Amino acid sequence: MSAQNRLKSVTVFSSQKAEVVRVVSLSVKKGQNKIDICDLPGSIDTESVRVTGLGDVKVFDVVCSVGHPSQDLPSESTSEVIRALKAKKGSLLSQKAASTSASWILANYASTLKAEHTSPDQADAFYDTFMTRAKASIQKDVEFDEEILQLDRKINKLEREGSEKKGKTDGKVSVVLMASEPAEVELHLTYLVRDVSWSATYELHASTDAGNRSNTLHYRARITQSTGEDWDGVQITLSTAAMNLTAQYVPTVRPTYIRPFKKGLFGNSLGHPNPPAGGGLFGASAMPVPPPTGAFGMPGSGVETPRSTGGLFGNAAFGAQPSSPNDDAQDFVEVPSGQKVPPAFGEPKSTVSETPLFVSYRIEGDVTIPSDGKTHKVAVAELAFEVDVIRIAVPKAQAAVFLQAKVKNTSDYRLLPGPVDVYLDNIFVSKTSIKDIAPGDTFDCALGMDQSFRVTYSRQYVEDLGPKSQFQEQYKLRTYTSRTVLRNRNTSTAREIILRDALPIIEDENTRIQVILRQPEELGRLEQGQECKVEVDGQARTIRWSDIVNFKGGKKDGAFEWVLNVEAGKEIVVETVWDVRASVDVHWSEFSRAG
Repeated sequence: MSAQNRLKSVTVFSSQKAEVVRVVSLSVKKGQNKIDICDLPGSIDTESVRVTGLGDVKVFDVVCSVGHPSQDLPSESTSEVIRALKAKKGSLLSQKAASTSASWILANYASTLKAEHTSPDQADAFYDTFMTRAKASIQKDVEFDEEILQLDRKINKLEREGSEKKGKTDGKVSVVLMASEPAEVELHLTYLVRDVSWSATYELHASTDAGNRSNTLHYRARITQSTGEDWDGVQITLSTAAMNLTAQYVPTVRPTYIRPFKKGLFGNSLGHPNPPAGGGLFGASAMPVPPPTGAFGMPGSGVETPRSTGGLFGNAAFGAQPSSPNDDAQDFVEVPSGQKVPPAFGEPKSTVSETPLFVSYRIEGDVTIPSDGKTHKVAVAELAFEVDVIRIAVPKAQAAVFLQAKVKNTSDYRLLPGPVDVYLDNIFVSKTSIKDIAPGDTFDCALGMDQSFRVTYSRQYVEDLGPKSQFQEQYKLRTYTSRTVLRNRNTSTAREIILRDALPIIEDENTRIQVILRQPEELGRLEQGQECKVEVDGQARTIRWSDIVNFKGGKKDGAFEWVLNVEAGKEIVVETVWDVRASVDVHWSEFSRAG
């Protein structure tokens, strides 16, 4: 019994496996019944086969094997269809040949007629008969040629599709059933196959219309399969489960031991880490450390006197520093008592289901995915999101204004990592990617440069030596001025343009180098998360420290930003002034770290 075209559903997992369900309607007799289900994928997992849905009929034995292709092809298989088409073509060719022979015989007979033996009436009657049959023969030959042409096209198409098909269908499942009486049953055959994959991909459709914040994200799945069997009009479910077939277990806590070690000739023995810096005897600091200064030459506020919590037997040692965490220590996230752990996924819709282990997306409607090894895009959902399109300039890195979409996931879908094709006003503008985005989270998509702005950036400095004195060391002062000119060539006012810049920071606070912010001096008095107004070109402009993202940016890294409005056809000039003061014998240079 063949199982071709009996697919009911397919669940594709994230581990290049899929679970396939077939339904076979059977009429079983009383006693033992053996059913062979052939032409299954050669990539079938022989240990995963399950047979269900039999009612009172019992399963006596199930055997799955690979490498034995069926000799009896099902009537709906591609090979059998091609064979039937070729047989029909042969029949038409034979009929055409017979028609041609009949016409030839009639023509030969006409050549044997003599005038002395044929009356004019007989000649007229024969001529009419000859022409009628000749016309019919010609028409029939045209019909034969047309039918043969269409058959050739069908055969070529099927053979071409067959050559594109990936995978073998040499799998076979033999099921032995035991029935107490004759019955009609629907056998559900479930098994796992390899050579299947899926991943998420997106299309973001955004608009530059300030009043249109509801934009759409087209959530699609890229599905590839080369199992050997075509999924024709089946229900497909996409799952993030790994479907790991190896044994799973809960890990155990192993005991941790502490043992002393002897110091080597030149200090610690090899293979043992040095004690934490700054730790004196019994965990106390060997030397008191002066309070740190604030960023950019301003003393830090609210600095407490260091205290130690790691003295002998846990008691605080007088004048000790607080111990710093070890870089090798494990990170733990503590959930306070009575607080629920946030769910892994948002509230699902009717097409989404979730468990503590995975989330599944059931695609609406029947889907066809041939076994051709090609990537097929299937629509999962079309989600309406809140999208704010903002302008960002980083003239220190590139003299341009960039458009960026800040997207909030207002749906119940958890967005999986994947590439994003970005369309702005229905025009493709860029490609980007997103990471795992939970419901309620936001993510950014770069849209490209805004050509309606012109940006120029310059930086210069003057250097001066401080006065000599026998009471203090001489210093060298270098005053920097960075100047950004932002011109709006658009026909409307551009609002809330974010202009980002950064002041240099001292890598080692023990060096005799100091950065002093001169302009805008209000920035130096701001704490992280605060902002203030600064007069620029006669108008009040907002300035603040940039947000800290992934432990980078903000005041500790000297990163700040302006929020500017630029009228149509106007330009705005922003200047930042700072000093770098260092002892004359200290040589220094600027550098940037990647990322």
